[in-house]
Amino acid sequence: MKEREISRKMVYDALHLGRINREPEPNIMKGSLECRLDHYRAGESYSVIAAIYEDNPNLIIITVLE
Repeated sequence: MKEREISRKMVYDALHLGRINREPEPNIMKGSLECRLDHYRAGESYSVIAAIYEDNPNLIIITVLE
């Protein structure tokens, strides 16, 4: 996030308001389902890649992309 100048607020906005434009993909090696949330805010387009595990209610942010 720091490297790409993406703030926590931007990540939260992507999680709440972003669009899933691609089908979520299972990560068989890690046992998770990963999805990409695309968001456009204040002239910037960015994406957040998040993972969910069936047995864990927490969402894990893998990376952010510009």
